[in-house]
Amino acid sequence: KSLAALNLRGQTGATVLAIARRGAGVLGPTAQEVLQEGDMLALAGTKEAVEAAKVLLANSPPAE
Repeated sequence: KSLAALNLRGQTGATVLAIARRGAGVLGPTAQEVLQEGDMLALAGTKEAVEAAKVLLANSPPAE
């Protein structure tokens, strides 16, 4: 799923600052960036927003 499709900021208030991906990285990802299995996200926001984002990401079904 793309960051736009997840609407992470709209649903949780957390912002994705960067993505670490298999030895590479995406700094300042755009809304069109598609998350891949194994991506590690750097999130910014309140403690509550970041925790809500973790829950949303953990429970989000993979893209088809």
